[in-house]
Parts: sequence; structure tokens; C-alpha cells
Amino acid sequence: MKKFFINSELFIKLCVLTFCVLLLLPFEWLLLWMSVISLCFIAFKKNKVLLNDSLSNSTDIYVAPVTGKVVSIDFKSEKVIYEIEMNSFTNFGLYLPCSAKVECIEKNGKNILIEFINKLNKTTRIIIKDSKFFTRPHIWPKVGDKGRVSANFGFVPFGGIVKVELDKDINQLVTVGDRVFAGSSPLAGIKGN
Repeated sequence: MKKFFINSELFIKLCVLTFCVLLLLPFEWLLLWMSVISLCFIAFKKNKVLLNDSLSNSTDIYVAPVTGKVVSIDFKSEKVIYEIEMNSFTNFGLYLPCSAKVECIEKNGKNILIEFINKLNKTTRIIIKDSKFFTRPHIWPKVGDKGRVSANFGFVPFGGIVKVELDKDINQLVTVGDRVFAGSSPLAGIKGN
């Protein structure tokens, strides 16, 4: 019933009324009644607002770059570090946490550090480490490339641990133990916006 402007109680009343129409009126009237009800449901259906579309225009929110579980949140002197552990058998994609430009990419064995600058000149760092089963993460962008929030820019085969490093001036939107989904679950918002 969440898709329509109708609550459960009203829906039950409508079903009882339809049953009464079925018993008391001829079949043609039942078809007419069901057609009118169907057209009303279609006409007054709630409009969907896709989360990804509303996020693509937002400069004040960071989304999860991977699907997994938040295992720690570390508040350092000027940064907040979210550590997300990916499951070995779920979505392996890497997604941009905000609309940004790639500033730096450093590869060190199985670990990769990617640094982004967003439209508000705030720095975001993603550190991909501890890939499982001796695999290496694959990323596609080069330094200078730009992308919008939730854009896929690589993958981590069989999962691993991903750290997201944000500036301190954020509102925390997740806690330790929360499950986040890549490109859609908000991690943090910028204070004052």
C-alpha cells in the first residue's frame, strides 16, 4: 500500500465493497467497478523519487563506495576514517562517494590509495586494502578524470577492506555495525548544508 495514497484500513473497506458489488450486481457492473478502481489506482499512484537521481545533484553528502559492513569509525585529528568490510560474495564494485575529480592514485602491492577533490574543494581518500584470495583491485580512472556520485570506477574481486577518509566537518550518518550499499547508502553529510 506504500505505492498508493491509501492506507490498509481503506484498502480493506474497498475490498469488502468490491465483494459486495460482486454478489449484488450483475457481472457487467462488476467489470465496470473493477475498471474504475484500477484506473484510480493508476491515476493516483505515488511518484517515485529515485535516490541515485537526487544524490547526483547533491554536493553535501557522501555515499558508501562499496557494499559491506561498517566495522570501525576512527576520528583522527583532522579526518574521519570509515572502515568497510566487503563480503566475499556480494557486489564487488567501487563507486564514487561524491562528485569529484581524481587527484592522486598510489598503488602499493595489493593496496591502492585514491584521492578525490569534490566541488567544494574537500578531499576524500579511499584506501583499498586486504583484498581476499590474493587478488588485486581494478580501477579505471586516471589522475584528472572527473565523475559524478555513484559512478562505478572499478571493482575488488572477492571483496576486501575499504577505508574512506573524510574531512572532520561532517555529520555522521552511519554507525559501527551498519550495512551499507554501494552508491546509495549515505555515509556522511557536510555540516552546515
